[in-house]
Amino acid sequence: MTLAVAVLVSTTICAPHLFRLERCSPTVAATIWLAALALRAISALFCAVFVVFYLPTTGLFSLITHWCWHAVIPFIAAHVPLNGHALTDAALIAPAFVLAISTLSVVCGARPAACSSSPQRPRGC
Repeated sequence: MTLAVAVLVSTTICAPHLFRLERCSPTVAATIWLAALALRAISALFCAVFVVFYLPTTGLFSLITHWCWHAVIPFIAAHVPLNGHALTDAALIAPAFVLAISTLSVVCGARPAACSSSPQRPRGC
């Protein structure tokens, strides 16, 4: 069931890339793209929530974070401060950081598009 949902979501996200939308009306094409982008954003948010809440409860995650690096790599770890807790922090913060960068990218890309498409220039353009 989970695999079927993952395939369905992936196909829906890729649908605008697979179909020729030049032949349909601009409203329909924009609606299809907006739906695909919204589904992509929801999927990214779900993945971030999954990583933050579910991943720390798994056995593999706790195994990796509780490694004694100086015992595993004795010569390198003496000179390079490796800590399992730093890996945990990075794994938990990375999804939120990626979503923040993605949102900032969209805002920076949408501002010039909004300023150039309006007949009356809004304030701040």
